[in-house]
This record gives sequence, C-alpha cells and structure tokens, in this order.
Amino acid sequence: MPERLAYDEAMQFSRIRLKVQDPELKQGQVEIVTIRTAAGQVQRPWGIEGGFAVVYKFRTKSGGVRALRCFRVTISPDMQFRYERIGPYFHTHVREITAGFKYYDAAIVVKEQGKPQNQAYPIVEMDWIDGVPLVDKIHELCRKRDRSGLKDLAEKWLSVLSMLRDAHIAHGDLSGVNAMIRVDGKMILVDYDGVYIPEFSGLDQILLGQEDFQHPQMRQRKFHEHMDDFSALVIYTALVALAARPELWSKYANISPDGKLQDINLLFRQEDFKDPQRS
Repeated sequence: MPERLAYDEAMQFSRIRLKVQDPELKQGQVEIVTIRTAAGQVQRPWGIEGGFAVVYKFRTKSGGVRALRCFRVTISPDMQFRYERIGPYFHTHVREITAGFKYYDAAIVVKEQGKPQNQAYPIVEMDWIDGVPLVDKIHELCRKRDRSGLKDLAEKWLSVLSMLRDAHIAHGDLSGVNAMIRVDGKMILVDYDGVYIPEFSGLDQILLGQEDFQHPQMRQRKFHEHMDDFSALVIYTALVALAARPELWSKYANISPDGKLQDINLLFRQEDFKDPQRS
C-alpha cells in the first residue's frame, strides 16, 4: 500500500487523480499547510497520519470541508463490505452523533516508487469535525474546575449511548479520542473500523479497542451490539467522578510540566481493571 508521500503527491493533483463522480470532490482541492524543516519551510497537504490511514483535510468545490481517508493497509473484501454499509446505516439511524461517511472503491490513483503502473486505491469521505477530542475537553474543564461543564459531558455521553442502544449499534473502540466535542458543543463519535451494526451479525471482530478502556478479558468479547458496555461505563464513571471532584484529574492524569496532556486514558488504566482492590 502507498506511503504518506505517495498519497501527498496524489492529493496535490486530485483533480486528475480522484476517480469519483461527485463534482464537489472532483473539482475540490486538498488544504495546504506550511511546515518548518531543517532545510527551510516546506508546503505539503494537510494530513494526519495513523497506523492504518492518512486523513486529509479537503476543500470541496463549493468551499465546504471534508475529510478524505486514504488507507495504508490493504482493504479486504470483508472490510469493503463493512465500510459500504456503515455509512448508510449511520445516516438513517444515528446521524446526530456520527460523521457522514461514504466509501469509494478504486477512488484515487497513486504513483508508487518502484512500481511500473499507477494503481487506484479506495478512500473514505467523511464530514470534517471542527472540535476537540473528549479527553482534551475534559482536560480543559478540569483545569478550570468546571463541574457544570463536566456534568454536561456526562449527560451528553448518556444520550450518545442511548442512541447507539436504540439503533442496535456498538462502536467497538470507545475511548477518550474516539469521541469529539464540536465547536457547537455536540458530541460526535469517530473512527468506525470496529463498528457493529445488525447486518454484521455473525461476522468476526476485527479490533479490540484501546486497553485502558476495555475489560481485561476483552479478547473473549463477542462481536455484538453490547460489546461497548464496559468501555461505555469506564468513560461515564470517569465523567461523573470528575464532575464531583475535578481535582482528581491533576492527581491521575499524565500531564507534562508545561500543562500538556500526555495520555488519552480517563482516570483509569488497564491495571485498575485487572486488580481493582489496588485501583
């Protein structure tokens, strides 16, 4: 699969390389950012690189902002099946708490060094979420000792869980970074690789979630609509505790001397779940 630089090059020539029918994307362009290097200032596409994909900030023809996810791992037929069905199901049942999501197969042509022919790879188009991860919002509110704001987050979390339950959906990787707080205050779930919807009944689980939010026996977890129960309660418990005593954050969060958050867990770690008597 292509590396970041190959995708960067393809994104810079997106009007030629994107093989999608939507004119909003086809005639749009990637956002460019200037970064400083040892050799001086360099311009490159705005992208966040993870283990599985590079996510680009993309400006559409009409000026809107979208997120384009370009994969760095091979998409199996099983994953394609899931991606193609998650977006429509979310749009119908949980549009308020998820980002718009559409899978395109063979959507971007990439030139890879050492390969004689260019190849088209899939992308996922998503709503661009203006906001901050839940863990960063918690950090902000705890530093301000804003009990009301933390209580409000706890109530919003319950509302999100209620919508998931009513739609028979499980996220599969609930954590402090897979929920975002938008600038308008709404809570949105992101990162849908491990999602369960009713149509996936009988399929295998493809990820286990981040261990500081999961039961110690998470490897035995079944892939079904209730698989979020433990992580959902870990997050809710942390929010309720912090709403009562926001100073707990200063004691248990990993914060650098300059005040920056170093980890994404919310009060608890895997060791707490393994040995609750010492938690």
